[in-house]
Amino acid sequence: MTCKAFFLADGFFAAHGHPSFAPRIRRYRSCIKPATAAIELMMNPAKVLFVWDDKDISNAKLGAPEGGNIGIGGTDFLFGSIPHELGKRQAGKIAVLHQTPSNQLSPWVEDIVVPPGGTILATLKEVAGRFDLIVARPGDQLVQMMDVLPPSARVIAWSHNHSRGPMLKWLGLEPRIAAVVNVGREQMLLTRFSESYAKSTWIDNPVYAPPSGDEAVRTCRAVYMGALVPGKGFLHLAKLWPRIRQAVPQAELDVIGSADLYGAASKSDQQYLQKIHQHLGHDAAKSGVRFHGKLGSEKYAVLHKALVGLPNPTGFTETSCLSALEMSSCGLAIVAPQRWGFCDTVHPQHSGILAPDDETYVRSVVSLLSNPASTQKLGHSGKAWVAHHFSHEKISGEWQTLFQSLLTGRPLRQPEPTQPTGVYPHGFLYRHNVLGPYSQALRDVADKLVGWRLKQ
Repeated sequence: MTCKAFFLADGFFAAHGHPSFAPRIRRYRSCIKPATAAIELMMNPAKVLFVWDDKDISNAKLGAPEGGNIGIGGTDFLFGSIPHELGKRQAGKIAVLHQTPSNQLSPWVEDIVVPPGGTILATLKEVAGRFDLIVARPGDQLVQMMDVLPPSARVIAWSHNHSRGPMLKWLGLEPRIAAVVNVGREQMLLTRFSESYAKSTWIDNPVYAPPSGDEAVRTCRAVYMGALVPGKGFLHLAKLWPRIRQAVPQAELDVIGSADLYGAASKSDQQYLQKIHQHLGHDAAKSGVRFHGKLGSEKYAVLHKALVGLPNPTGFTETSCLSALEMSSCGLAIVAPQRWGFCDTVHPQHSGILAPDDETYVRSVVSLLSNPASTQKLGHSGKAWVAHHFSHEKISGEWQTLFQSLLTGRPLRQPEPTQPTGVYPHGFLYRHNVLGPYSQALRDVADKLVGWRLKQ
């Protein structure tokens, strides 16, 4: 019996009081296409190309990233570790396109290096047709990539920074952008009034378990870990530290990082360092502050001696903050501002304290340094929480689910709750779309003003 004859007969019986099978048949038929696509994907894993802009980095050893970040920016490290884990777990046929030959990648991925005299765009044009999905960061380079990609290309915009209104609009309107992947739920919710939100989702950044350390050696120490540049807020901590030190005279602060973590330090970065020393004095050791510079695996010896982790004390620019996760995984209790990426990577009941203002921040650090037993208990809880929620096994599974969703037409994961949870000076603009299409421009201006104030 043909389908047409079946539905005619079914209609006749339904008209005479018999139950119709048509709705059920239509429902089953609607499931056949995605199910068939999923089976096809299992038999032929997704071919995924990560485009890594590594022109400012050299000699990065990412062949076995399980040893932890070797002293480069967190985003750059993830462009090595995520493809490594996906390839190792056979979550797809993974390749990485990049520019610097001295950067060593995992043997589990195809290493595509731009040839001498070539450009990343020209090389992308040559190889793009081999891949089902292309992963790249939003920015000018992604816009330029559209000039060389075919109309059928499907691109995942992996958003490691807070994009502004024009970029969010472009991401939403460009048909080849298949998904915008934020690295945190809060980051995604802050864009909920933008054109890109309908094709947005989030996948947390993972962290590797650190080598074990001797818990008995922890002393009254705090650690800052991150770049010494305006966007990472150490100057703000330098201003608050004397108040902490006054309340806890034996407290010491270890600083892991440098001004050239993301490449050569600029003139403004050098001026920023001068401001830091103005607050701490040129003999920082007298203030209990020790600068270790940029560290690789040596950082774990420093982390395992401390009680409290103090990542970016302004929170500005943070979409996730791998430093917070790394310090939690080493058993440190975290104190961070209650805004931006810390809303996802610091849990008030399990891993640390989210402070809505500077007064609460200082009191929290003082309290944790003054009560080592309870602080270590909180640190142990945070270590377990991070291991459960931010493992590479879990996050690799979420990436694989994303690939399957995009290639089979399934909906992307959406967050609950649907409101940002951070405390912002201009939070009203994040919670309400009062000016319609002009609201995003107002948010951008407010963000810049808040950022300027926090960097001073």
